[in-house]
Amino acid sequence: YPFKPPSPITKNSAISHLVKGGVPCDPAPPAFNLTEFGEGSVYTLILLRHGESEWNSQNRYTGWCDVNLTARGENEARDAGRLLQDHNIEIDHCFTSVLKRASHTTHIALDKASQHWVPITKSWRLNERHYGA
Repeated sequence: YPFKPPSPITKNSAISHLVKGGVPCDPAPPAFNLTEFGEGSVYTLILLRHGESEWNSQNRYTGWCDVNLTARGENEARDAGRLLQDHNIEIDHCFTSVLKRASHTTHIALDKASQHWVPITKSWRLNERHYGA
């Protein structure tokens, strides 16, 4: 098969690939146009970071250390659930890491949104980065 060398990499194409999760040698994806989505969209992705953890409050890097939420973190999770409920957002399925700060945030938010029945899939692949011992 003929080898096709990668196209030259410009600064802008390299940056866009890093932002979109590709590698600099990948062809640039088509431009994203938000107006093509919206009311007619089939899916909506909601990203929710865990509430403040004990180590966040101490400005310590947490990684895979399984620390609890603070009272402030629990309130942040309740606020997220209240926003879901206030905006009539129904969740079909939740995905969370196996770390308790993320799991507790998920449960608190869903409970506050009156959606405690939503199935939750936990995966270590959603854990924060682990930089070793």
